[in-house]
Amino acid sequence: MKKIAVLILSLLFAESIISDEIKVHWMYSWMPFTYTIPEGSVGIFYRGAFLKQVYPPGIHGLLLWPITRGMRINVRPQIDIIEDVLCGTKDGLTIKFPRIAVYNQLEKDEVLNIVSNFGEEYDHYLITEPTVQAVTELCTTMTAQEIYIDKFPTINDFLLQQLVEEQVKSNSKLKINKVVVSKPVLPENIRRNYEVIVEEKSKRVAVSETQARKLKEAETEQLERSKKAQTDKMVAEIENEKKLEFEKNQMELEKIRVSARVHKMLEDAEAEAVVLKKKGKAEAYVVQISGEAHANATLLEAIANERLITPLYVQIKQAEAFWKNNNSKIIYFGEKIPESVYPGFISAGDVKNQ
Repeated sequence: MKKIAVLILSLLFAESIISDEIKVHWMYSWMPFTYTIPEGSVGIFYRGAFLKQVYPPGIHGLLLWPITRGMRINVRPQIDIIEDVLCGTKDGLTIKFPRIAVYNQLEKDEVLNIVSNFGEEYDHYLITEPTVQAVTELCTTMTAQEIYIDKFPTINDFLLQQLVEEQVKSNSKLKINKVVVSKPVLPENIRRNYEVIVEEKSKRVAVSETQARKLKEAETEQLERSKKAQTDKMVAEIENEKKLEFEKNQMELEKIRVSARVHKMLEDAEAEAVVLKKKGKAEAYVVQISGEAHANATLLEAIANERLITPLYVQIKQAEAFWKNNNSKIIYFGEKIPESVYPGFISAGDVKNQ
């Protein structure tokens, strides 16, 4: 007896072996009229019916022990493991899922509702049974190849959705976080065949991914070349626009220069025209004066000639001309001397009569 007491005391106070929480729980669990609730759990009490109170972690007294019975309900996130679930596939094979893990959590505000409706083993009714039923129904709609290879990645999400809908239907408020299904176990010969299929599929996927990667690289390279061509085109367009703008500015400047030269030429021409006009007026005036002077001189000369040329003057000039042009120096005499002073004044009839 003494050895048993020593063993109990050493277990209670061995810090390196058992935690304070376990020691306290173990110690008080043997004490009458008390009930211990560990951390991560809540307590509810049953006395013919569930008391309408949820007790937090700690040590609680039980005045009517042993009539009142306590229950510890885990409210931390937990994992329910369902093992060796058998189902028959659409193509007549029996397969087994060795492990299905359901991650769930019971909120402390929903403890009384769930335990009063489904009991302490609520997870059996809300998780295990619905999961087995969902897997069985799923297998009847799919072939072994679909379950084992083609559609296996979708099973987790399918079961998660089924369990969430089950909680809504039963109004349990149990939170389902995640479902993880292990690879099903097939008959050995079937499994080898599917492994070959999976291997071939993996090779095809690898080849397809390699081709897709090369295609993507080619598309990327083509895209880069296209971007570079577009960039070069934009640069060339910008350079052309700059060049055109420069030439346009040069043309505008040249137009301004030409306009200035034309304006200068017009001004010079107008000035020259003014000068020529003035000069023309002066020359015309000089010509007019000269003409008038010449006309006056001619008039005076004519007047002088008119006064100079008298009948006597005319006879003298005739005589001078006669002697100058008459080489024979012949002089005719007769009755008509006044009419034949020199041969040019004598008619042919008059010569014969001589």
